[in-house]
Amino acid sequence: MALTQANVDRLAHEGASWTWIADDGKRGLGSGFGLRVYKSGAKSFALRYRTAGRLRFYTIGKASILYDHAIPLIRRGGVCFCALYVH
Repeated sequence: MALTQANVDRLAHEGASWTWIADDGKRGLGSGFGLRVYKSGAKSFALRYRTAGRLRFYTIGKASILYDHAIPLIRRGGVCFCALYVH
């Protein structure tokens, strides 16, 4: 799913304590970029990656910041996490 601001606003929590929604990757950010939606309704952009065989999440920030502002943060500070992600 493309995590546009409109889609992020519409997404709701499903299931466990939080839900992972992956971005479709069409913006060149890799398959590790996505959104965590919590039971409380809070939403955070994050990078999903593996290290030492364990799945980890690096939280970028709350989704209340605009989606277009999250992308430069990833490219500037999170690019090393995208490189670590193993499918």
